Amino acid sequence: DDGTLFRLSPTGFRWMCSAADSGDWLRHLASERGFDARIRTVSGSINNVAVQGPLAKDILADILWTSEGQPSLDELRRFRFLVGCVGHRQGPAVVVSNSGYTGLPGYEIFCAPGDAVAVWDAIQDSGVPKGLRPMGLDALEILRIEAGLPSIGAEFGPGIDPREAGVEFAIRPDRKPGDFVGRDALLSSTPRRRLVGLAFDTTDPVPPGSHIIDAGETVIGEVTSSVKSPRLGCTIALARIARVSADSGKAVEVGLLDGSEKRAPARITGLPFDVS
Repeated sequence: DDGTLFRLSPTGFRWMCSAADSGDWLRHLASERGFDARIRTVSGSINNVAVQGPLAKDILADILWTSEGQPSLDELRRFRFLVGCVGHRQGPAVVVSNSGYTGLPGYEIFCAPGDAVAVWDAIQDSGVPKGLRPMGLDALEILRIEAGLPSIGAEFGPGIDPREAGVEFAIRPDRKPGDFVGRDALLSSTPRRRLVGLAFDTTDPVPPGSHIIDAGETVIGEVTSSVKSPRLGCTIALARIARVSADSGKAVEVGLLDGSEKRAPARITGLPFDVS
């Protein structure tokens, strides 16, 4: 899985991800390499809510108090965090990171479970007059697919090269010098597939796992995630396609039902989808 690593102190880190077994993997690496490290799961002691969208900064600026030693929201760079309080210096303590899983500008707010209701209420009080609305996992799925963001169990999985999962930036040797797990194996191999977008002429559902078919009845890939995009007015999908057939703008067909009785025309697009 992918995730976000926060450095809380010179020797303290927090790894945020969606794969429950990430802690087991880190413990295995620490043991295998003889590191003096203690790794514990803290999901039960931290609550998290995300405020995403063009007015996210304005919403949080109205309720967030920070000390002089902390950066302001205006100064907070992507994937950096600050420590503050909600309302005033005696309010609920929060960690606010400039991050999210929607492809939009926004922030994630972390707090103790006992403070979660107060933090939620403060965000609602500030945000509702500005148009803020709660959203659930279905809405999040639309946004992350539109943004071309991979998900565990879909784009990520056993046997999937990270370059095929759309996170090639994380292992490029020109951007990440030095050693990392699997470096030699990855750099000595050539990925066969590439993560691309698909845009359909229909709003009908397209099940993940559906085969993508090129001219001549050749199966060139499969759908990994799909959703109806309200902003684009059609079904869109993420797909792993053979690199030699993954040209943007190319017309393909996606096999529905048994793959031959019903097919949906689609075209290959770049990522993220253009929903402007």
